[in-house]
Amino acid sequence: MKRTIEIGDRRVTLESNAVTPMLYKQQFSRDFFRDLIKLAKVFEGASSDVLDLSSLDWDDLDHLEIGSMYDIAWAMAKTESMTSGIRVPEPMEWLASFSDFPLTVFGEIMDLVAESTNAKKK
Repeated sequence: MKRTIEIGDRRVTLESNAVTPMLYKQQFSRDFFRDLIKLAKVFEGASSDVLDLSSLDWDDLDHLEIGSMYDIAWAMAKTESMTSGIRVPEPMEWLASFSDFPLTVFGEIMDLVAESTNAKKK
């Protein structure tokens, strides 16, 4: 599944498919779904357009790993680049290319993963 979203002042196309977890594992040496499930627990019940960190409790913080959210976004951009041919630089360079990276983007990313894996978002 592909989706074009706005990150800061740019439109970025992300794709989630069977290769995404493999790219993630290869680049970050962590399991994509394990990290995704941890993040899903944090944002459970949040709408994709409003993610309010002030509503998190201390237990949620055990699952919150901001770096994983950026890594998942990068892996999806890298997945899409395999078919489009658009160059996606290494993760730090890619992140540095954005003027800002609002938290609302992660709701859209979680929706995309849920659609591509036929998972139900709670």
